[in-house]
Amino acid sequence: MKRLLLILFIILLTACAVQPTGTPAPASPAPTAVPTEEPPSVVEVAEPTAAPEPTAAPTEAPTEAPTATQEPTPEPPFSMVWVSDTQTMVAYPSMYEGFTAMCDWIVENAEARNFKLYLHSGDMVDNGLNRGQWSRFCEGVRPIAEKMPLFVTAGNHDRAAKGPSYWTEQFFVTEFPPEQSFNDCSASYMILNEGSTSILFLSICYVREVYDAELDWLKAVCDAHPDLPAVLLVHGYLTKDGGIVTMAQYMEKVLVSQCPNIKLILCGHARGIARQTFVYDDDGDEVPDRTVNVLMYDVQEDRKKYGYLCLLTYDPATNSLFVDSYSPFLDDYIYNDDDVDTERFTIKNVF
Repeated sequence: MKRLLLILFIILLTACAVQPTGTPAPASPAPTAVPTEEPPSVVEVAEPTAAPEPTAAPTEAPTEAPTATQEPTPEPPFSMVWVSDTQTMVAYPSMYEGFTAMCDWIVENAEARNFKLYLHSGDMVDNGLNRGQWSRFCEGVRPIAEKMPLFVTAGNHDRAAKGPSYWTEQFFVTEFPPEQSFNDCSASYMILNEGSTSILFLSICYVREVYDAELDWLKAVCDAHPDLPAVLLVHGYLTKDGGIVTMAQYMEKVLVSQCPNIKLILCGHARGIARQTFVYDDDGDEVPDRTVNVLMYDVQEDRKKYGYLCLLTYDPATNSLFVDSYSPFLDDYIYNDDDVDTERFTIKNVF
């Protein structure tokens, strides 16, 4: 009996120890770990960028191989038209065609021959108190003035030393810059600028008595432009034999000899063609250091062969002046065929 009860007791204990299969046993909570360090932050990895190109050490721009220095292009020669003693052509209708042919040719050839200046050394008309003659002269030269500057001086037929004169009424006097003239253009000056060349032009009218005021004024102009070569335009200076006329001897003494920049003198008045040179010792060392070339040109009184002008062509590259004569009326280049060298020549080192 006791053995049976013991067996039942064991069976009962075994049944109580066995859990029912439908009821799950409660899960034990997972142990919490003690952190040993902060969890690493999530770092966003940026998209890989191209590695920057290595910066090259700055190098100097390659120096171009030196090129041969080019010589500057030579400046072209330019010309000045010089006319003197046109009084007979203007005064006599039978000869006026020679004057108009001269003026027309200058206008027509201004560009082709590179004319830069018109010069007249006096005796434009035969009678300075004849308005008709002045009108004819101005009619001829007015178109020239539209092409190039006019620079003129009065001769003894253009204005008297004393008394009335129509000289002051002419456009080339009234329109000339007053600051560049003295006493109604009794004396005047202008500067011709052509390329790198600058030349000072001076003029003084013909007088039988001394005009000290005009000479003093021109001397001051020369002193104010000592670095410019000067050309003096005067009606009477040379004789036909190459000497200095009486009324110009004082001018030579107080002006030409005292102004080292005067290098060339142009004149008319005396009949014919002449050329002379004078040397000056400007620094007083008894050694000549300046040459003044004087040219005289007056062939307009010839009533059979006329209409001649003088062409002065300056070459900046050689500092030389080529002198030539030409009559557009006759289409003839030399007035005196027996003495060509008097009219056609080159002055070296003119300035």
